[in-house]
Amino acid sequence: MTNQMIKNQYLSDEKLSQWYLLSDTESSVMADFYIKELSNFSSPMLEVNCGNGVILRELLKRDIVCDGVEGSADQIKICKENLESQGLTALLYNDDFSDFIPQQKYNTIFIPRGTFSMITDYKHAQRCLCNFFSALENGGSLLIETFVPWKGISSSLDKNWKIGKTVFNADTNQTFVYSHCDSFDFDEQVCTSLAKYELFDEGRLVESRLDTILSRWYGCNEMKLMLKNAGFDKIDNKQIFVKNSLEYSTLFVAIKIS
Repeated sequence: MTNQMIKNQYLSDEKLSQWYLLSDTESSVMADFYIKELSNFSSPMLEVNCGNGVILRELLKRDIVCDGVEGSADQIKICKENLESQGLTALLYNDDFSDFIPQQKYNTIFIPRGTFSMITDYKHAQRCLCNFFSALENGGSLLIETFVPWKGISSSLDKNWKIGKTVFNADTNQTFVYSHCDSFDFDEQVCTSLAKYELFDEGRLVESRLDTILSRWYGCNEMKLMLKNAGFDKIDNKQIFVKNSLEYSTLFVAIKIS
């Protein structure tokens, strides 16, 4: 990710983590879905890109053994504090999941929130799947949620900035505003999103940052082929979190039989 200052004071990673916490209105729905879905799979489990631990925490409350890996040190810190506040413990890795090789084997590894798309290099993504295949016990399962930005693609001619979310921080009486501008490389299936985060204090812009975020989308048959090439045998998929015909996620479940 490339960061650069827009103007005024630079918005820190810690403040950005606060924005994510305040703006996250879908975690409870997502957590409920995964708690129900994962009840069909066995532990120990590993959550990839566990963030602040909203799913991890609920699994641990149900005495399900689950560890987490997260690339953001700020998110790992928040996750650890959230677990400790409720007397919960888990092995947490602060690592880039795209090259991550766990210290132990798991029966279930899951990658929620469509974060697999953060790996934009095809060969790198394939190697990541191979790493997770190796980290699974025989008979273990890999669950991956993917997302194709159909809505953005359909309006790709619109190059204007779009307001994403505006959230109010009651602790500081300040307002976060997120906006973005997207472009698409259809040959490489890569979306380049300019993400602008602004912090306002009584209407005055006090902190800001501009991030360039790359993501790659994977078609259904493409994802199945990648999983098969990684060694997985039984591969199923279904649509989840459906909002409309242009906004939905797909959950892939792949089994390591041999």
